[in-house]
Amino acid sequence: EPLVGEIDRLIERLATTLETERRFFADAAHALRTPVAALQLQADVLSGANNPVDQRERASELQAGVRRIGRLVTQLLAWARQDAPTRQAATCEINAILRDVVELYEHSAAKTQVRVDFSSNKILRCHGAATDLSVAFANLLDNAIRVSPAGGVVGIDVSADAADIHVGFRDDGPGLPDLELERVFERFYQGSTAAGGAGLGLATARRIVEGYKGNVRLENRPGGGLVAR
Repeated sequence: EPLVGEIDRLIERLATTLETERRFFADAAHALRTPVAALQLQADVLSGANNPVDQRERASELQAGVRRIGRLVTQLLAWARQDAPTRQAATCEINAILRDVVELYEHSAAKTQVRVDFSSNKILRCHGAATDLSVAFANLLDNAIRVSPAGGVVGIDVSADAADIHVGFRDDGPGLPDLELERVFERFYQGSTAAGGAGLGLATARRIVEGYKGNVRLENRPGGGLVAR
């Protein structure tokens, strides 16, 4: 009986490990999809450039895109290597992370004629690893861009009080039925107003932020659209 019990526990640990690895690969693929699409767009534009000046400009943009995606891959690998005690001990600067994330997604936003509005320059430090929060913020921004119509604006608001830092991502999308505001955080659930995502971004963002004793929630805006706080 003790031997059978130990084998059962071993099988359970192996199953947990395999599920963790599967979740990481799914999250990584989701996080990389938009930057890879931006690289393809830049490469297509470069191939159509006819004069040397345009070619140099397009090549420069392509190189910048390669650097951005390289940075994201590095962040994902670092995230995969981290264990919980290391993450809890880390600190980072929120606005620096947000600026990098906005830069990463500005091409995909421009392609769909969506403007990202973010201008905070305050120095706000919090508990958490930059590699983790970069992924969480990127997922929230990606979601806001996807649901916003052409000509829409995605606004990023940052504030702080004595205990917490608050980050909000405002979109001009259709919003959600109240009953779905919580359910869309379930893995692979896309909601009734899904805009082509895999149903992983919100779930991943919440999992990361809750790892640092924070929370993520969605609210319908009075004038239309959503805000992810």
